[in-house]
Amino acid sequence: MKPFIKYPGGKLKEFPLVEKFKPALISRYFEPFVGGASIYLNIDVLDSYINDKSEDLTNLYIFVKNQDELFFSYLTKLDNLWKQIENINFKNIELININNFNKYTKQSLKLKINKFNSLEKDGIIISQKDKDEVILTARKTAMYMCVRDMYNNKTLNPHLHTACFYFIREYCYSSMFRFSKDGKFNVPYGGISYNRKNFQRKIDYIKSSELQSHFVNTDIYNLDFEEFLNKIKLK
Repeated sequence: MKPFIKYPGGKLKEFPLVEKFKPALISRYFEPFVGGASIYLNIDVLDSYINDKSEDLTNLYIFVKNQDELFFSYLTKLDNLWKQIENINFKNIELININNFNKYTKQSLKLKINKFNSLEKDGIIISQKDKDEVILTARKTAMYMCVRDMYNNKTLNPHLHTACFYFIREYCYSSMFRFSKDGKFNVPYGGISYNRKNFQRKIDYIKSSELQSHFVNTDIYNLDFEEFLNKIKLK
């Protein structure tokens, strides 16, 4: 199975090598730094224990394991709004701050229009189709920035906070993971090539019976790795 979140240090491509050296029989599987879970998702063990220091990440796994309806409802609302952004007259502004959306849209459009003007002065003709796509990118950027602000606010309920985390991790540039000195997630929107990314496909995957069955016999911890190893009492 593929990981459903891209995370630094992912081992999916290395899994064939890992698989060559894993024991034929594993009764209990432990991963103190689970990250994107690429190995965990491809190890078939009756009892698994996964841990990570990131509360955002472990909450994501807990909500997926429990098939939490509130968490999934927030993901669906974000995805629906993302699609509606393509309609310039969209009216559903649930969840995001419309004032911030308008502010970020204007900021992004100003940069794009200045770029257009500069290129046209140099004699470069830009098609209307390309202009429309760039304008759409400005609107997508604005929504992404609003959701990023919500995530950085840190006062949301855990379900919405985790939904925002998953959304921005999917749409941030190159799925990077970076914070400012004051702890704010500061990776920008991925850009024009991200406009058509299919978030619904990710939602469907984390709702799948295949993924759900893998989590059934898994205990999830949010501890320092040493606390985790002491708590689960290795044999």
